[in-house]
Amino acid sequence: MNLLEHVKRVKSYKDLLDILVYSYNRQKWMLRLDLLYWRDLSHIPIDRPIFMMGIKGGGLTLLGRILRRSPDVVSFSGNARYWSGADEMYLGMDPFLPLQLGSEERHVPDDTKFRFKDWAFASDIFLSRFRMDESDYDQASAERFKQAIRTAIKVNSRNPNGARFFDKSQLYTVKIPLLREILAGCNPKFIVFTRDPYAMCYRAFSKPTLATAAITPQQRLEVASSHWSNMFQIALDEREKGYNDVFIMKVEDFLADPEPHLKEVCQFVELPFTTKLLPQKDDVMPIGTLRRSRWYPMRPNLNDAWLSKLPAKDIGVIEERCDKVAQRLGYSAPQIS
Repeated sequence: MNLLEHVKRVKSYKDLLDILVYSYNRQKWMLRLDLLYWRDLSHIPIDRPIFMMGIKGGGLTLLGRILRRSPDVVSFSGNARYWSGADEMYLGMDPFLPLQLGSEERHVPDDTKFRFKDWAFASDIFLSRFRMDESDYDQASAERFKQAIRTAIKVNSRNPNGARFFDKSQLYTVKIPLLREILAGCNPKFIVFTRDPYAMCYRAFSKPTLATAAITPQQRLEVASSHWSNMFQIALDEREKGYNDVFIMKVEDFLADPEPHLKEVCQFVELPFTTKLLPQKDDVMPIGTLRRSRWYPMRPNLNDAWLSKLPAKDIGVIEERCDKVAQRLGYSAPQIS
């Protein structure tokens, strides 16, 4: 949902205040042109930056907010005092980022049939445009990307020398090797959360935001299925390269038993674990929070609403494209009587 769609949902002064605070924090980095273009920030360490990855709608907002409550964690829009703001730098910092790491729209021609959204970039149709590895590295782009991270740290951290940068750009799932090369020596951490393909591909298919009428519903489901399959095949391949910097977890497992799974995540990214990071009934959401429902209570049965609607004919489409990867991740086709 873009900012304009949030504005359309304003029902009270509180809603309006949230949007204004959210918008300010999302754009405040632009006010520091000195940091972006003129000041040398190389003295600010980029220490074990955390990149949370996966599919749109895969539960990443909730999980990202949990980690962003850690005292030393900062995103491009805030810190532990404002842990619910924008967290996708590839969108929020797009005007400054190098083309390789900017938004999807910068890679898609105007004449495409697709009204391009985030459930198509890893599909068979578009993957070659977006997938990047070490061979795509160039020093100027790398320095620009690191300047963006350091600017976010400088703007949002009380202690830039002890900050841990966090980002949740789903697009970066297909760019892990490039990020690893750019951030060599910084020990980046890549957390990949997966979610049931049968629920998620049908969800994307049912919300036709990725295509115009130029493609059929069947093609839309095929695009969503190939997107899911390619995304997590890439993540699995990266985990098996032996770098020990890719951690994969099912969001369903996390939601079913949050505490031990959060311990695993914290151990992997080297953040102190405390149960206070988890959503609590009496939590006060920061002013400037959009999508407030994505916090407490957590919803362990989040797939049920979609699986209950999934037609048998569509299971086969999803299974044909996703099954090999799904089985490796512990998912299987639902049985419909």
